[in-house]
Amino acid sequence: MNISTKDKILDVTVAMMASMDPNNISIRLVSKSSGVQPSVIYHYYDNKDALLKAAFLKAQTDVRDALLSLKPLTDISQMLTQRLNYHCDNFLGIASMLRYFLAFKSNGGEPGSYIPEQAYLHIKEVIDKGLGQGVYFTSDSARDSRVIVHSLNGFLLENFPLNSKIRDRLVNDIQPFIERALTNKTGGVPIHT
Repeated sequence: MNISTKDKILDVTVAMMASMDPNNISIRLVSKSSGVQPSVIYHYYDNKDALLKAAFLKAQTDVRDALLSLKPLTDISQMLTQRLNYHCDNFLGIASMLRYFLAFKSNGGEPGSYIPEQAYLHIKEVIDKGLGQGVYFTSDSARDSRVIVHSLNGFLLENFPLNSKIRDRLVNDIQPFIERALTNKTGGVPIHT
């Protein structure tokens, strides 16, 4: 399959955004990394901001499509593992969206928020299903989902690019930790010191 020039430009930009602050990306740098002349990049995108936004939207679409393609599961433990694997498998797109969000906060995050507004919904769906089945206990599934995703993003950014050994360790370590926290019948009530 031949990749179009426009797709090549976007793929390179998404990869760059995943590994560096978007403010440090330039048309010249994208040109050098993609092997596409700057004039061709400007043919598709008026300026760097238009290119970065297009790359963000491509990453968002790719990540959403991957989520929508997940097999429906009823077992909560399997579903949580599936979502953690999904998060790791799609982290290039997630990291690029996260860095774009942190650099520009133009995609709907609340002031002071640490992840884009809908970035936690794939985990919230698991927690809500677990609540409905009486398996999980929490007083605020949205809060807990945001904290889980934020923590996961931090670990993945710290270990980016992710190799299979780190990826497997992450999923195998974090999945039982999350389950222990969510099956605690205190409802996530913090310990007072």
